Amino acid sequence: MRHKVLIAAFVSTLLAGVFLTSSAQQMGKMETTKLPPKVEKELDQIRQNLKAVKSEMPGLACCIGPACNFCPLVASGCPCGMNVRTEKGVCGECFDGWHAGQGRMPGVKAHDVKHWNAAMLDTMFKARAKYFSPGQ
Repeated sequence: MRHKVLIAAFVSTLLAGVFLTSSAQQMGKMETTKLPPKVEKELDQIRQNLKAVKSEMPGLACCIGPACNFCPLVASGCPCGMNVRTEKGVCGECFDGWHAGQGRMPGVKAHDVKHWNAAMLDTMFKARAKYFSPGQ
């Protein structure tokens, strides 16, 4: 059941990006398309479920607050808190979070945070792929 909740939450995270308009992105504003009430209600439930699941994950060591969604959904944890001060770097969601002022590790500056290297990206995206068929 938890895997279904996590998968649904991951899909909702991806869908949020789909609804951004390109003109809004170019102007630096985020505008979203109004969703049908049924879809919005389902997304709210997914968000609540994801929050509950993440609160029960032992050792969730995310480096941003609120914690990212990518790592818990893909790897059932988050290595970014352990890696934020190293050359290993952090996931894209954490990297962007740092640059949006959401970093929560004392002594770390956003401009020092590295993005995952190619090997780590490959590992995590292969882990993500097992939850989805090609093209999803």
